[in-house]
Amino acid sequence: MSVIKNMCSKNMESIIKHRDLILLAEIGALIHDLGKLSEEFVGHSSVEKEPEKFPHNKIFDPNYMPKSLMDIIDKIEVDDLFQSKKKIKILRELIENHHGRNRKSNLLKILKAPGCDAADSGVDKGTPGRKQSKDNTFISTAFGYEKRPINLSQLKSFRDEFCDVLEKELSKIKNAKDGVLDWKEIRANIFKSAEQTFSKALGETRRASNDVTLWDHSYSVASLYKAALAKILIDNELTGPQDLKWRILSINFDKLKFMGSSYNIPDTLRRKELLEGIEEKIKNFIEVEFPVGNEIYRDETGIYFGIPNPKDNSKQEELKNIFTEEVIRLFQDVIDGEILPEINISKDSRPLTILGNAIGKGKNQPPVSQVAIPKWKDKWNKDNLNKTALLDEGLCKIVGCKYYDNNTCKKHKINVEVCPICGKRPKCEKQNLCKICFGRRDGRAVEWFGEPEKTIWLDEVSDLNNRVAVITARFDLSKWLNGEYLNTLFSQWFDDVNGREYKDDTNNKYTFNLDMSEPYYSLVGKLKALLSNQQEKRPEFKAISEAYHDQSTKDFVGAIVKERDHLGIVQNNDVTEDQLALFLFKKHPSPARLRRIWKTTNYFFDSYINEIFKQKENYLIDIKDEKNGDKLKERRFSRIRITIEEDSEEKRVISGSYKGSILDTSISDLILYWNKEKGEFISICNLQSYPNIEPETLSGKKLKIKSETSDREQSLTIKEAIVDATKYLPFVKLFTSPDKFQVIVPTSSALSIAKKIKEKYETEFSKVQNRLPLHIGVVYIPKKHPIYTALDTSERMFKEAKKIENLEIIETSNNVDADADGECISKKITLKNNTGTTTIINVSIKTGDKNIFDDYYPFYILNKELNEGRNIEERKTYFETYIKDEENKNLKKVDLLHVTDLQKGDRIDYAPSYFDFQFLETSTRRFEIKLDKDINKRKHDILGEKSPRPYYLENLDNFTKLWEILNDKNYKITSSQINNLNALLTSKIHDWCIGNSKLNMPEFEDLVEDSIVNILRINKEDYNFKFIKDAILSGLFFDVIELYTKIMKEKIGGK
Repeated sequence: MSVIKNMCSKNMESIIKHRDLILLAEIGALIHDLGKLSEEFVGHSSVEKEPEKFPHNKIFDPNYMPKSLMDIIDKIEVDDLFQSKKKIKILRELIENHHGRNRKSNLLKILKAPGCDAADSGVDKGTPGRKQSKDNTFISTAFGYEKRPINLSQLKSFRDEFCDVLEKELSKIKNAKDGVLDWKEIRANIFKSAEQTFSKALGETRRASNDVTLWDHSYSVASLYKAALAKILIDNELTGPQDLKWRILSINFDKLKFMGSSYNIPDTLRRKELLEGIEEKIKNFIEVEFPVGNEIYRDETGIYFGIPNPKDNSKQEELKNIFTEEVIRLFQDVIDGEILPEINISKDSRPLTILGNAIGKGKNQPPVSQVAIPKWKDKWNKDNLNKTALLDEGLCKIVGCKYYDNNTCKKHKINVEVCPICGKRPKCEKQNLCKICFGRRDGRAVEWFGEPEKTIWLDEVSDLNNRVAVITARFDLSKWLNGEYLNTLFSQWFDDVNGREYKDDTNNKYTFNLDMSEPYYSLVGKLKALLSNQQEKRPEFKAISEAYHDQSTKDFVGAIVKERDHLGIVQNNDVTEDQLALFLFKKHPSPARLRRIWKTTNYFFDSYINEIFKQKENYLIDIKDEKNGDKLKERRFSRIRITIEEDSEEKRVISGSYKGSILDTSISDLILYWNKEKGEFISICNLQSYPNIEPETLSGKKLKIKSETSDREQSLTIKEAIVDATKYLPFVKLFTSPDKFQVIVPTSSALSIAKKIKEKYETEFSKVQNRLPLHIGVVYIPKKHPIYTALDTSERMFKEAKKIENLEIIETSNNVDADADGECISKKITLKNNTGTTTIINVSIKTGDKNIFDDYYPFYILNKELNEGRNIEERKTYFETYIKDEENKNLKKVDLLHVTDLQKGDRIDYAPSYFDFQFLETSTRRFEIKLDKDINKRKHDILGEKSPRPYYLENLDNFTKLWEILNDKNYKITSSQINNLNALLTSKIHDWCIGNSKLNMPEFEDLVEDSIVNILRINKEDYNFKFIKDAILSGLFFDVIELYTKIMKEKIGGK
């Protein structure tokens, strides 16, 4: 703490002085809505309104909170801000008094409306639409997916569970000796328990505000409150709650470049973990040691925090200098400054939609730090270039250096080279890597011993053909995190306000009615009339907004728009009726909702997809041996442990990986790792490749080993070999963030897993597929290929892909639920792009309660110019909104329609999801992956510019469908037939020079039809004939053959 004090001026020292107050008040803000973690809150907020009354802030009652916890809360008192003589019970104050007009303390004023609570929930809720049934209250994701209703009977147990943790941690605060507290542990325990329990409840139960959990709201309010309190302490004066603003601290660094500077998985994982460790240290510094803010986002570009907005530029600059000094120190200490971050602080803002801009800058502008000289450069200083400092006893022993054996290395002149792994530090010519890189690799392997159910070895992941695949799935969140696409979602709809009653100031009742044959124009017409006299009070606003409190029209409209117009829709403060309609009906980008957006995608990657990778059947696809099938299945997840007879040679074995051969057997090239601590080898390879290995027969045999880092060989005697009891799953998770997931799997499993990810996406993001694309790329490599080439290829795959395409709807139909009397549950939409490529999507139109229609999420953006004359405005779900143009520069007004209102011939602006794959025979192949921006395709080996890649993600199903047809036993197609067809078509494409033009020229179509009939023996009348023909003409056929027969090495018929 003294180190931090030395970094601070008097103003900043107030943060250290009031550290306990800030962290305690943060906890109070976190738990201010604890009463919502209850069945009573859900019931009171429901259609049934049972119980009729439940003030969720009045929970200091043994029925809701243990008396022992209440006693502790009442014993924790602090001085109020700028009122040192006024003691307040801070936790009770923030829980009990955050609603109503009673502002007892300055600490409370910062929290309650119009302070931090309103800055989140007021913006967040907008005007929520429809109450849910008590026993059927759903939590929605940020994108409208409702999985199951809240289990009301569990809410009390969740609350009790949290209260137990809270009581335990608050007791530490109350009983602290000499004021010394382990805030890191206390805070971590409370926040962890809050996340686990608050995530099961809602801050607002009405649709469509049921997308923000109690945890999202509570964390966001606590973060805003903490930064606001820090601002007030730095400024040494109170700020009006309505005037509070925040900034975003961006710490950007090139994670992927640092991770990619490695040849193997242990190196890559260690580098990732080093960066994660730095991020956690930064997080601890900003959240606990110098508590001025909280983390609000993290991805491959860096880590982001919500921080105070001091009023003076000098204080802002000092705050940045404090962050910079500590962050740079951590990068220098932990990784020698191999990469250094760029540190920026955003402009001030009340809504945190500036997060989207900060992230966009981090993605589009690689960080270039000029704040310090990297520490690793000092290792090349002539005075420090001590040869013995470059040597490592273990490394020297592995390479069998004669100078090490003779202990003369200190005298002998050794040439110095650059380490090929880090590319920074010096290494001895006799070594393959520098001392630090060796320590990282060896350290990661040692950690792996503690979690043997996982693997970090490509030899274990690889399939029977010694190949692996890197699957990369990525979301494009850019237009969500800047709040833009929230303009296409709604918190209330026409049906919610039509017929709603309201009262005037004399308590007379009225009804707000819309013409439901043209509800949008009816609404806009009413708003135009209301806007005609800005000074009048118009009680009609009560029917369409909870934010109306009998103020003038001018004041009400200003309040509605001021904190929510983050895109600058309104010009010159002149709010038009259509703009007001949008602000009253759309979802708004509160901090909690923005958090919920990226938490939804992160959870999808981290939890739901993890379920897929833990399914063992995904890794048994390449087992075709029916006789030994069970044995091979068992071996896919097994390892062998080998102990060695003790002798002088055994003592010379150094920890590391080895290639082993067992003499007098057929077993060779067995990949092993020596665990020196346990004195045993453990296999780190796919044992399916060693069908003849029988562990119980190996005792007494000679094991010849060769280090994978040198040419040194040793011969050892096997004492015992057994099958390890712990099973592993053959995948390695490389990277997870809200917008990206990267994993290594066996080549034989990759396509199946990619398809399952796609299916999961289509279920959970069905309603926003047109605005939240998911791109899946698969890079196949031999297992000995440098991993960095696959990672680089993955980054290149969709870099230039079109973000928006204009597609034509060529067909719509209903998908019905057989269990619900044939009721429509989703819409099937067939789309076509300007090159004639089609794709089919299915869009859910129901909520989690299948009896309730979803009015809020499944909307489509229509191009005004291309749909001219198509009566778009006359359809019942028509709404106007604003988004940015294709260059992402200027706002444009666009039309919205619910998916149920789309018609054949409509043109929609669609953000497509893509699928692509590539096999890297050589490292240089990755440089060929470059999309032509004009046609959104990349060059194809056979088809040239007429490439089908990348595919629409929805068309991934066609890969498996075509392969299944070609393997259909009824057709009896052989490998020779497929090879002949492929060779004939490829030669004609080349000879006729049609690769760069359309394959559907009449002559080629005739050739294709004749070839299917004459070579595959499939008649034109056959159900699958057209699909095969279309697959050839689109190019899909050639990619399926390459993928299945050349990359996965499968045979037609599995033979």
